[in-house]
Amino acid sequence: MRLSEAVQGFLMWRAVAGSAHTVRDYANTLRQFEAFVEDDPEVAAVDADQVRRFLYWLRMERELAPKTVKNAHTGLSAFWTWLEDAYGLPHVIRGAVRSPKAGTREVVPLSKTDVRLILAAVEKTATWRSEKRQPAQMTRGTRYRDRAIVLCLLDTGVRAQELCSLVVGDVDMKSGAVQVRRGKGDKGRTVYLGTTARAALWSYLSRRGDVQPDDALFETTRHQPLDRSALRKLLLNAGQRAEIAETVNPHRFRHTFAVNYLRNGGDVYTLQRLLGHATMEMVKRYLSLAQTDIADAHKRASPVDNWRLG
Repeated sequence: MRLSEAVQGFLMWRAVAGSAHTVRDYANTLRQFEAFVEDDPEVAAVDADQVRRFLYWLRMERELAPKTVKNAHTGLSAFWTWLEDAYGLPHVIRGAVRSPKAGTREVVPLSKTDVRLILAAVEKTATWRSEKRQPAQMTRGTRYRDRAIVLCLLDTGVRAQELCSLVVGDVDMKSGAVQVRRGKGDKGRTVYLGTTARAALWSYLSRRGDVQPDDALFETTRHQPLDRSALRKLLLNAGQRAEIAETVNPHRFRHTFAVNYLRNGGDVYTLQRLLGHATMEMVKRYLSLAQTDIADAHKRASPVDNWRLG
């Protein structure tokens, strides 16, 4: 039985046994899960790791409220309880995927050192020893693309899916304007690349040869459009090679962009537009972190305290 068939059967059952509001919420969660998993697999082949990654995607990439993600976990758990009762299939969530807490998640931006280490990691392979036992490294074949990806994520704060949906014609190399046509909720917006990120992008595109405006901005080594899964894997591996303490993922670059935009004097209203947020809720979290940094800096640099004038 395919996942889509199982979802349809579950929703029909819930329509009889549950409220219309609950059915609507479950349907929304399960349809999103279907799209996230892709290719409509056999429901018995879906595992706990896919559920974890879906919940993480809802929270970190779609930026849904913790309570909403918790409700999604409830809906998925109800679906697998039905599969267990009706078809005897294993419950992949119970005891394996914890319900997310309804609290807020701490924002952990990348430091300048982290970013430099990541850029070095996408440039070179991991260190290995040659036959003469000498440390050696090789340049990576994807280094121009990967450097451009890292700098574009950091300079624009776009979401993973937004980056993967860009085509060459969306970028104005002269002005640095980037048209995000498929943002959250299908709302478009314009973001911007600075000169360094544009140079890295141009260096990558010029090596691809005859690119057309409708071509994907970033491709795999097999000349297919880069997707979210490949992007996450690319950054995860780069972070591991760079020995970054926290997991490196696309959304961490978005956090880093937002916090540093505020640290460097940007205003919250412009940041809201650049990030594509409908409300100020997430922007206030970035502002809170930036203000904490300022407070800590003042404690370290206070002339009165340092000069011991008390």
